[in-house]
Amino acid sequence: MGCWLVDEVLARDNTIITFGKPHEYSGPTGVVLVHDDGTIEDLSREEALADKRLKGQWIAPIGLTRHYVELQNYDVGWGLLSPYVNVTGKLEIPKLPGNNQFPFITRGADDKTYLITATKAARGGAGMYRMYYTDASTGEGSYFEYEKGSLVYGPTAGLDRVPNLPGFNWYRRTNTSESGNMLAIEPVYIVHKDNPKQLYWKFSITNTNFAGVSAVVVASAKRPDEMTVFERRSEFEAWLRGGEASPGAEVAKLQTDASLSDEVARLRLVIEGLLRDIISLQEKVAK
Repeated sequence: MGCWLVDEVLARDNTIITFGKPHEYSGPTGVVLVHDDGTIEDLSREEALADKRLKGQWIAPIGLTRHYVELQNYDVGWGLLSPYVNVTGKLEIPKLPGNNQFPFITRGADDKTYLITATKAARGGAGMYRMYYTDASTGEGSYFEYEKGSLVYGPTAGLDRVPNLPGFNWYRRTNTSESGNMLAIEPVYIVHKDNPKQLYWKFSITNTNFAGVSAVVVASAKRPDEMTVFERRSEFEAWLRGGEASPGAEVAKLQTDASLSDEVARLRLVIEGLLRDIISLQEKVAK
């Protein structure tokens, strides 16, 4: 998926931190190759990593990658009880519409393939907490943690706003009825080649049968009300590689009830940070 994963974006504020299993996990430990003649070749993880045929190939399992990210909640001070305790530092992977969930696959500026998992603070708002990066070939992982109060939104902020764009018969469901047939799905983390420090979310617009893509929408992670609609994927890819949005691309700034000014949004993030600090202080006092 023509995307750039740029080192400057990852390291501009914090240090990249390597993450791993907080405890032993009895899961997949290798790779099975099925040859054209039906022969099955079973490789250990070490053999697979050393095998020239698999160099640079995507072999890290999506389900296991997501599981590793979820397991990070066990590393916040309460061990096996951590998922059941309201403690600061816990993360949550946003639930997305449709069947496709995080992690999503993207290609880095180093031409490697990565599985990307966005997270927010557990029980928090739509602001970004950590972005996890897993090398799809080796399974090695790292994460970037956003500073408290940083005005960077995760994918759900854009997903809440995309259905307010005009020109689409958006699917809406209530307790008593359903209407429309268009959905926004698969938020993919991207950066523009000429502005690698600006994070965007790309959404695909499809129908409720998931038959084809009608348009591509790009939303700013700092200002999710500002969106660009590309009716052709070629226009989006040209923009992503450094070009300007073509005249056919519609730039929309939503004026809806979901819209928040930068000042109000920043205040909300500060309040969320203060609440996390209060919870942490209460925990220390209780101990």
